[in-house]
Amino acid sequence: MRPTILLLLLLATPVLASEIERDMPSSVLPGGEATVKLILTDLNIGEAMALEEQVNPPLTITAWEIAGIKETRSEIETRVKDNAWAWEFTPSSPTVTITYTLSVPKNSQEHATLTAVWFDRDGFKRDERTLIIGAQVTHPPKPQAATAPTPQKTPPLSSPKTPADGASRTGIILMLAIIAIGLAGYAVFSYSRRAPRRAKKKR
Repeated sequence: MRPTILLLLLLATPVLASEIERDMPSSVLPGGEATVKLILTDLNIGEAMALEEQVNPPLTITAWEIAGIKETRSEIETRVKDNAWAWEFTPSSPTVTITYTLSVPKNSQEHATLTAVWFDRDGFKRDERTLIIGAQVTHPPKPQAATAPTPQKTPPLSSPKTPADGASRTGIILMLAIIAIGLAGYAVFSYSRRAPRRAKKKR
């Protein structure tokens, strides 16, 4: 193994570096395995760099592979010490993906911390995630309170339509006029019959 990894681990200082993303499950059962992906982006193509992944014992990394680098698997510089796995490689693209299998023994604690530290010419960056060991408890959604139905407004009953006021008044006036004319005619007729007739003068 070349001394580059050790020197980078000892001498690196925290400055602005490229981005790192982690794709992993939130929980794993004791005695099971988990697949973890470390995705490095915005890398300098052709410039050597190193990444170290630290896991809590008794968890171990049992298998790994790296995509987006110039080296073959046998050419990659590796180091394993105190539950820390380190790789040194040269990016052949701006994005490098490290995929590994994490073995979780049955006697593992309830939580495990996975810490990635990676190094290039700009310095180093740190990413830390927590892995829950055991069945993750999920709470059922809270039932929503039943809401009373909104009462529907009943439209008021429409009153029956009546004739227009003008037409009604006109009919009443016309009826009164007919009655008045009839009464007047009857009065004249009665008076004419009762009046005494004057005797004709003799010549």
